[in-house]
Amino acid sequence: MNLICGNTGKIQELVRSGQIDFGIVEGENHDTRLHYEKFVKDELVLVTNANNKEIQDTINIEQIKHLPFVEREPGSGTQEVIKNALAKQEIHSLKITSVLGSTESIKSYLTYSSHFAFLSIHAISHQLLENQLRIIEIDGFSINRWFYFMSRQGFQSKTNQKIQNLFLEQYNQK
Repeated sequence: MNLICGNTGKIQELVRSGQIDFGIVEGENHDTRLHYEKFVKDELVLVTNANNKEIQDTINIEQIKHLPFVEREPGSGTQEVIKNALAKQEIHSLKITSVLGSTESIKSYLTYSSHFAFLSIHAISHQLLENQLRIIEIDGFSINRWFYFMSRQGFQSKTNQKIQNLFLEQYNQK
């Protein structure tokens, strides 16, 4: 087994071209040449450094327009989901201060700054427990998404199915 990390667009291309057999991706833009199967439901939450006292624990949606944000790079499924959710609230841009290439780099950046980001609740559990990051609630607003197993249309593999079952089994034990 070979693990490759990348944004949704990159993983879709690798699967389409046959360079990898399947991927796990998020996002709302699905390529019709690929097969998608729901895996895990997720929530993206607004987070900042746990010591950032410049903001209350709950804000309204309008307040996010004035916050300094860190976001993922273009092509990221996470970025796409966030932009679509904000557009439904008539928010078409944020005050972006930095663009980083991974969730891990954003978490690290936030640990040492007073900026903000939307991150997966699954991805920040350790930082919440260690009191490095904290969640800021937004009144009447939430961002939910799904992670998907993705493979080429018509591509059947018992090995892929076994790996998917293993992921599902491990996730359901938590």
